[in-house]
Amino acid sequence: MRKIGVTFRDVIADVSSQLSDNGIRISEVPTEFKHAWWPNSPSVLERYPDQLKSDYGISSGPTQLNEEFDAEVKAIHECLDKLGHIPRFANWQNTKDQNARLMYKALNQRADALYIWEHIAFPLRRRGDILFRISAPREVLGGRPIVDALLVDDFIRRVSSHTVRDKQELIRLRKQLNMWKLVAGVGMVIVLFLVFAWQSST
Repeated sequence: MRKIGVTFRDVIADVSSQLSDNGIRISEVPTEFKHAWWPNSPSVLERYPDQLKSDYGISSGPTQLNEEFDAEVKAIHECLDKLGHIPRFANWQNTKDQNARLMYKALNQRADALYIWEHIAFPLRRRGDILFRISAPREVLGGRPIVDALLVDDFIRRVSSHTVRDKQELIRLRKQLNMWKLVAGVGMVIVLFLVFAWQSST
């Protein structure tokens, strides 16, 4: 974790207790969830915009996700305040203007809250037959979360295929590693033999 004056564990328990679902959306162990696998192909939101609003009956889905995201970030923000966290100021933010300092403090505090959210909040949320992935907004102040979506069945098929490819790649790399270990071992024996032969001849 970057130096923000508190640890993830300081925040997790407090944030979990603040949320209406008793923290089911919050991980007990911090992880960089933004690196979790997600397919690069177009999402349900791009391919089936009309079906997303009608056939699957979840027109309130994205709004609900936005509300969940806002509640999580707000809980983290309040926890940071409670812990007396003072965000770090960039050099260009150093000013004697108190109003400007308060504005920068709020901005930096939200940036820290978003950073923590990316490490403790599960980004995948299911609504009916659709799986949503929430990403922190690119705009720190007032930005909305980025939401991608896939049919659950599509995600299961793709993640299963991806897992198989990963396993096959691991097997290939292990075989390659074992081969190089064997080559290194044979090379070491040859070197030792040559050294021994040279010492015997002198």
